[in-house]
Amino acid sequence: KKDIEYLSLKNLTVELSNLVFLLEQQKLKGLILDYVDLKDNGDYSMEYNMRLNLEYIHFANVEMNFFRWRDFFKFADFGKIILEFDRLLLQENVLSYIGLLNSYKNVLYLEIKFCNLYILRDFHKILNKFKYLQTLKLNRYNDDRNSSLYMFEAIKNMNYLENLTINLPYRGVYNNSDYFFGMQNFKVLCLTGTNLTQEIPNIKIWGNYTLLRTYIINKAIIKVYDLIEILKIESLTKLSFLDCDIEPCFNYISVELSGIKIKSLDFTATNLDVLKNFDIFKEFARLETLHLSNCNLKSGWLTQTNQSCNLSLKILHYAANCFDRNDLNRMNNLEVLEELNLRDCKFYSCGFFELGNDCKFLGSLKYLDLLHVEINIEDLIFLKSFKNLKNLNLTLSDADFFTAKNLLFYLPINALSLKECNKKSIFENSYSRYLYEENINLNLNSLSSKSFILIRI
Repeated sequence: KKDIEYLSLKNLTVELSNLVFLLEQQKLKGLILDYVDLKDNGDYSMEYNMRLNLEYIHFANVEMNFFRWRDFFKFADFGKIILEFDRLLLQENVLSYIGLLNSYKNVLYLEIKFCNLYILRDFHKILNKFKYLQTLKLNRYNDDRNSSLYMFEAIKNMNYLENLTINLPYRGVYNNSDYFFGMQNFKVLCLTGTNLTQEIPNIKIWGNYTLLRTYIINKAIIKVYDLIEILKIESLTKLSFLDCDIEPCFNYISVELSGIKIKSLDFTATNLDVLKNFDIFKEFARLETLHLSNCNLKSGWLTQTNQSCNLSLKILHYAANCFDRNDLNRMNNLEVLEELNLRDCKFYSCGFFELGNDCKFLGSLKYLDLLHVEINIEDLIFLKSFKNLKNLNLTLSDADFFTAKNLLFYLPINALSLKECNKKSIFENSYSRYLYEENINLNLNSLSSKSFILIRI
């Protein structure tokens, strides 16, 4: 075929000359190599054949001769580069090859996933060669105060940068230098802490961001008043705090919020107890996606959400929290809900079936996760009411399975967990036969003596 635009190779050993010949014949736009060993025949006259017109490369743990790496980056004209490493030696070698060139004027997108070790001390010198970047993503690395400071110096000179993913800076770095947080071009900003002792910058930076659309914080400490300031960014449409610790405020805070445009809100694995007195969630009137899984929320908490979300919320992840009738009544009014994750939820004095026939999302729900939730026959009967359900994850007791097998036939089961079973009974009872499925995948290695999961593949 001559119309292939992207080629992906994985877990292979390939002759470099063959790959170059193929790339010349196909005129590809993108090349993806994952654990590929590029063998070289030692013919260095092939240098000029490395003049490839690739726009995009994604290399994960690719082995290649030093001279070929040099030629590859010297002659190729990439616009987007993604590199992944799981070994320090390979990481240092490849980055040193990249550092040999003076500049990468045409590269607009650079993403590097390091091997969870300290980055090269001179890595900032490599970054200085990418002055025209619009997107920079650096993941899975550790740094110290000096490397962090030098890195921010390099980022300061990227005048076209709009999308940035990096580690949270050391306090000594951002307290002494506010130039980085004065950059107004950012549309996407993602900061990751290396541990839960790092705080997000508490200087008043938020007024500088007039274009910021997405703000993501991972594994960090945030104070309540800083959260309030973030919510005042008028351009913000996506906000995520993942595995964070929100510190309480012991002084009175005046919360004056209006016109919040956030459509996607994610507080996964973040404590929200300190927000219960601020009634912040009433301010989110345009939510389309809400992730509150693993927040250890008490029953009745869902009632804090804005009623205006009834006509906008399409995705709700609420796993590992507590539920009561008040939560059910609130959820019942979501009219366009398409995806609902209640995995590991505890229902108090109520059941899922109590949503009833008046449930507003009976016709819109497509994906439902009820794994490790207590399910009875009434719930199974009620599940048939979701006319457009395409994907269902479900947990049953061993006794329920035989009583409910005829009901299961009518449900679009993706994963079925059966409690209090042993591996021997799996084959004796032929569970896949009851489900009338030919593509059941059963992973025995993941089974315990009390449960197992059947997964559709």
